[in-house]
Amino acid sequence: PVGQWDGVAVSANGTVYASDWTSKGVWKLTAGGKPEQIAKDLEGPADFCLLSDESALLVPEMGASRITVVKLK
Repeated sequence: PVGQWDGVAVSANGTVYASDWTSKGVWKLTAGGKPEQIAKDLEGPADFCLLSDESALLVPEMGASRITVVKLK
């Protein structure tokens, strides 16, 4: 998808997570797979943190002055 990409992280298995201001969400991209939006309606999703156990992303919402937890497992 086309967007205004901000944060990016790569998991141990090669899954790529990216935040996008245009779609107001976080996307999951896997090799050979279709992009999947895993979080929606975020107000300015910026650089985020992938927890070391890869159970969640901590996504700052710049427009809302808060941090949203996106669970992965």
